[in-house]
Amino acid sequence: MTTTTDWTWLELDPTQPNWAKASGKHRLLLVAINMPGYYSLPVRILALLGHQTEELLDRYDCRYVEIDNTQPLEPLLQCILQWQPELVAFSINIWNRDHCITLARQLRRHNPGITLLGGGQEVTGSVYSFFSVAPEFDYLIEGEGELPFLQFLREWTPGQKLRQPEAVSGLRYRATGEERFTRPAEVVASLDEIPSAILAGLVPTTQRNLLGVMLEGSRGCPFRCSFCFEGAKRDSVRTASIQRLRDEVAFMVARGARYFHIMDAILCNSDPTRLQGLHEVFYQVKQQIPGSVTSVEVYADRVTDEMAQYLSTFSIIDLGLQSTNPATARAIHRPFSQEKYRQGVERLRRTGSTFNIYLICGLPYETFTSFLRGIRFVLDEKPTRLFINELCLLNGTELRRRADEYGYQYDQRPPYLVNGTTWMPPFILTMAQVLAKVLERHYNLSARSIHSTAPWLPKYPRHEAGRKRLSLQEGCSHGCPGCGNNLVEPQQNRNLAAALLQEAADCDVDVLAGDGVARGRSLLQLAGQLQLSATARNRLIAPLDTFDDPAWLDPLVHRGFWHFKTFLTLNSEDLSAERVLLDKISSFDRSIQLAGYAAIRPHLEVVLYPGTASPQAYRAMVAELARRNVTVVTVPEALPTADGAWEQALYESFSDAITQRLWLKLPPHVARRLVDRLNLDNPEEILSLLDGFNLLSHAGAMPPCFSPDTGRPLKNRLPDLGEGLFSDCDVERLK
Repeated sequence: MTTTTDWTWLELDPTQPNWAKASGKHRLLLVAINMPGYYSLPVRILALLGHQTEELLDRYDCRYVEIDNTQPLEPLLQCILQWQPELVAFSINIWNRDHCITLARQLRRHNPGITLLGGGQEVTGSVYSFFSVAPEFDYLIEGEGELPFLQFLREWTPGQKLRQPEAVSGLRYRATGEERFTRPAEVVASLDEIPSAILAGLVPTTQRNLLGVMLEGSRGCPFRCSFCFEGAKRDSVRTASIQRLRDEVAFMVARGARYFHIMDAILCNSDPTRLQGLHEVFYQVKQQIPGSVTSVEVYADRVTDEMAQYLSTFSIIDLGLQSTNPATARAIHRPFSQEKYRQGVERLRRTGSTFNIYLICGLPYETFTSFLRGIRFVLDEKPTRLFINELCLLNGTELRRRADEYGYQYDQRPPYLVNGTTWMPPFILTMAQVLAKVLERHYNLSARSIHSTAPWLPKYPRHEAGRKRLSLQEGCSHGCPGCGNNLVEPQQNRNLAAALLQEAADCDVDVLAGDGVARGRSLLQLAGQLQLSATARNRLIAPLDTFDDPAWLDPLVHRGFWHFKTFLTLNSEDLSAERVLLDKISSFDRSIQLAGYAAIRPHLEVVLYPGTASPQAYRAMVAELARRNVTVVTVPEALPTADGAWEQALYESFSDAITQRLWLKLPPHVARRLVDRLNLDNPEEILSLLDGFNLLSHAGAMPPCFSPDTGRPLKNRLPDLGEGLFSDCDVERLK
């Protein structure tokens, strides 16, 4: 049941109260309150059904409206009151539950006779009575809504109750003071039976499409993941035909669409025929539009060599892993074999595919140690991007039903974030979450993550690329004792920069510079050369004075410096004395738009030296840096930690930092005692993993822009061009 007729008139403008009255028809309004940048498929499909079902055409005029959940509700309320619909149906999800309840309450107050209907994931299989928190609603539909919605409209008479509620599947309603449920929702046998919102011209190409054009390839899921909405369902998997998907893609390409997301849980099932068909569709799209993007979701352990070749057509492949802990995998019904997973990833890697790997923090039986092991496993697989999500106990899922059994502490309001578990108490879980986000941010601010299709990047990432260091000392106003910042001549700097093209591919490169480097264009020229030499991450290590002009940060970010490291020395108990330097740090707390869609928020590490300040002032400065959204604060090893007051201040500073979502890098000996205090299992393994993640401090007494080589003769610091011009930080750690 598809059509190429333009149905765009079905969408109402939430700022315009015009809705022409159709003679003899009852007005039905479908409401979607979306996350910014997204559109709602359900309201589009249901509006089409209302107008493409012959028996309903003479009775109903069904339209939809959508706004973002960041917008005020009052203008929408006033529009709805002027439209005067007799039935308002809400698509209710975790991102809009409270908005929908508020709007329904206001509508009921202004129009007691209106019928209010709710559906969507938040009311399906709910562990609590939705009517108890939203008594304004008259009816709820659980599960897929197409067939129940049609059944509802056949039985509903405006201003009256349903004639025969039992004729509507998936229906929750109240009668004689009791809540009743008819039976599970009936579902379509094939997605081709549902009208296509795409072919009706209702899917935007440039607005509300951060995920791209959503292609509904299948419904239902053969897996039973306990954290997922789909895991609680028992519906069979049903699909849309390849021909329908081909028509939808062609339609959207003709309208200028360049980004598609395929929603299909069975791409890598035992029969690759379906995957082959989608590969052929999007191979043609890539030939027609070289810059197009298509994302899919795949189970890595099911990827064969044949499937990997088909999948190489797609631009982004999302691989759900969630956990590598065997006990966790069993609890969430997600069988996991490290060997099979690695084999699948390697097959994708050999094709040059762009793939992302996902973990979840807070799953059952996941300890702090096992969580770190999972991160280590993922980093070793070299995904294009790493995503670590915080667990939400979604309504209707198995984990939500077993929350008490697992000792979960969680928010009672959407999105139901978990705050503590039996295996990770609240502070430990928060520590894991902060650590995860720091690693995720660091990892994803890389050339492969931001420019995954750039032609200058090698097809296959090097497994052991390492970190390299280049000292560009062109004058510095600080004059730190022993620093040789004036020993390198400009011509030698240019020779070093030219040599980067030879050996920097896939390396993380630290560029050390005095504040004088900001006076010329040499750093920008170097940054451009580093990008073309396919470095992974370029980090500028320089004094804060380098950034006297906040605008200087913009060209650096545009040229590929996304990571920065600087230092701050406390010489006063009064933090207001450091206001000028703190304002410079604040200039990093913003997003900078790159050419295209990417926006970069720089990763900033500050090495905090105590100077003459007390432990209390040091702790206060850590909190101040957290308020200014510094990514990492590093404690130098040279702090007098044998002093009990200092060690206690560092423990308290670490606790403060975690609470404020900042990672404080402690020296190993301090971290060791902290791990003991927290009673974490496998302390030596934890410290080893943290050190491998570069989350422990080895900062020395000198500022991080100081070159350790400056005490040697110049000829030893600057080898001949053929010798390799970097110091490898795996051999000699950068202080």
